[in-house]
Amino acid sequence: MRFKYSKPSIDISTEYTGLAKIDKSIRDGQYKAVDYLKQEPLRSKCLLCTQTLTQADIFSHRSLDYFLCNQCHHIQSKHLPTSLYPSDTPDGLSFLDVYPELTTEQFQSRQSRIYQPKFNWILESLLEYGFTIDEIQQKSWLELGSGAGYFLACLKDFAIKQFNGLERNEDLCGIANRYLQGRHAHPHTTSLASAVESWPADIYAAFFVLEHVQDAHLFFNALKASKPGTIFAFAIPMFSLSTLLETAFETHAGRNLDNALHVQLYTEDSLNYALKIAGFKVINQWLFGQDVGDLRRLLSIQLENNYPKYLASIMDNKLNALLDTMQANVDQIHFCDSRHILCIKEPV
Repeated sequence: MRFKYSKPSIDISTEYTGLAKIDKSIRDGQYKAVDYLKQEPLRSKCLLCTQTLTQADIFSHRSLDYFLCNQCHHIQSKHLPTSLYPSDTPDGLSFLDVYPELTTEQFQSRQSRIYQPKFNWILESLLEYGFTIDEIQQKSWLELGSGAGYFLACLKDFAIKQFNGLERNEDLCGIANRYLQGRHAHPHTTSLASAVESWPADIYAAFFVLEHVQDAHLFFNALKASKPGTIFAFAIPMFSLSTLLETAFETHAGRNLDNALHVQLYTEDSLNYALKIAGFKVINQWLFGQDVGDLRRLLSIQLENNYPKYLASIMDNKLNALLDTMQANVDQIHFCDSRHILCIKEPV
């Protein structure tokens, strides 16, 4: 297995600056959503391994209780969210709040800064593994949770012959197809497991989607039925330094385990458990995160509240200069908030 570490923080500076500007309103929305989640029934079984949770450890994170499964060590909220949570709560967050429609220039910028590096990493990894460019272009690709179509645009630009995306939100499908100038994004409102069963592909991709799947055991068992040689590229948030910061300090909006959009987290153990279910071998991992960015954000809030503007500005610039150096150390010890994984289905 190969490892790649870190990524320049400048690539997401636009999105992160935008988050900082609305930090308080997001934080308030997260706490409001939690009040509604606490009214839902308790989980009885682990969403990944289906083990009963009667003996699971329980911990509190930002006023919401979580189970740590004692078999697979997956982290999940004690209360079972509805399929639409948190968008079905008053003032709740939705994915369109996170991914508003962009101008063509903004779309291309986000594609090149955030999604093109993902595709380049997958391409480089597959070439190192022994595939040719022609073989990669001839394979069928399916992105699960394709959003506004940024990754699909990368596939189109590389002349992939057959590519499609499945997305729950029809508005996002419409945005994607307008930019792609073709019908490549398709509405899909049933389970992710049914998507794999109904849309066979040579390569599946899913970027920051699995943390929203409440029946993960069904999804990974569906992948288990895929043919040997099937490739799966995905990214997920992990239990990390950011999680600890969110537990220790409640002055900033959560981003990792935020109790709203994210009410479960993979650990090293639960990630390995999931891939073992599916029968996939990891080829490459790319570890990078925004943990130190979160640290800077929570410290900046305190600087703004307690220091004169001039002094706060100087300190914030110092923190900004530390971002990439400190994050690289976090990434190297596998303590970052996200993980990109490339794996392949092994022969039975």
